[in-house]
Amino acid sequence: KMVGVHKVLHSWVRELSLGHNLLSRFPRGLPASLGSLQLHENHITYITSGSLRKLGNLTRLDLEYNHIRAIQPGALQALSKLRVLTLKGNKLTSVPGRLPTSLARLDLSENCISALDLPSLSSLVNLQSLKINSNRLRSVPGSAFDSLARLRSLDLANNLWACRCDILYLYRWLLSGGVRTAADIVCTEPTHLAHHVFITSPQAGAPTNPVPTFLEFLSREPTFLGVTTP
Repeated sequence: KMVGVHKVLHSWVRELSLGHNLLSRFPRGLPASLGSLQLHENHITYITSGSLRKLGNLTRLDLEYNHIRAIQPGALQALSKLRVLTLKGNKLTSVPGRLPTSLARLDLSENCISALDLPSLSSLVNLQSLKINSNRLRSVPGSAFDSLARLRSLDLANNLWACRCDILYLYRWLLSGGVRTAADIVCTEPTHLAHHVFITSPQAGAPTNPVPTFLEFLSREPTFLGVTTP
């Protein structure tokens, strides 16, 4: 297994797979011609701003199942052609800042993200698929997804959803557009609502919109949780 990469790659290489190795940092000396780079299942912990500066032709980058705790803000911004970014199974606690606006598919599942940063999301105007399931999200701030006009698939399952009045933004937003939810979204609190499904994923062949459940009642009767909404 590899622990480093020597600068012996030809300048015409378009695809490179370095997955299942022992790399502890982003490899240096990669050819600028690369369009697809797979670095899954290594030991990378940090991405610096200079790591990808010369890889402006990348359209696909796979970093899943590393040990990435942080990505320096703007480290991926120079990848103006990047369409697919996979960061599944790392140790990120927030959505990386200043991601390329060209992104169409972003996978942040199986991390430790506890909050959605509005500036990080609002710039992703070309995003079509977002996976942020299996994190530590408890709520979604109002307007979090409003700028994602092209989004068609969203996976929010297996988070720590607190089904209180501020969850209504997410509920109403999901029902207002053509976004498909990949799996049921389930409450974890308050205690009397734990394990209740508040959005059901449509079955194959069903309409794109998610299926409303008990929160349809909640939106009409905001005192259901002992709180009131305007």
